[in-house]
Amino acid sequence: MDSNFALYIETFNEVITVFTLYLMMSFTDAEPDVGIRNAIYGGFFIGVIGIYLCVHLTILFADVCKQLKDACAGFFKKLCRKKPDAKNDPKRIERKRQRGSAKYGADLAPELNESERKLKS
Repeated sequence: MDSNFALYIETFNEVITVFTLYLMMSFTDAEPDVGIRNAIYGGFFIGVIGIYLCVHLTILFADVCKQLKDACAGFFKKLCRKKPDAKNDPKRIERKRQRGSAKYGADLAPELNESERKLKS
């Protein structure tokens, strides 16, 4: 078993199976009164199967919600990831430096002398 919870669910399934098999025996001729057989034992049988169904649907719904939460968290984490700052991108600064852009000034383009900057402008 993977966890204690799985062990508990397995035990619950075994108990429900044994209980429903005992209830099935009450639908035979061991109980001669048909009214009691259908009303009392039938109600118990429906109740046991209803509890079994509710427990398993609850577990299934909780598992689907957990998986959906994890999937959405991963999606939004990927969507909201911090993007690199375009202004301080080293590749962009290097391209501007090579073109000698006046926007970045002489400190970013020191290899260009003044005459070359005038020609580029």
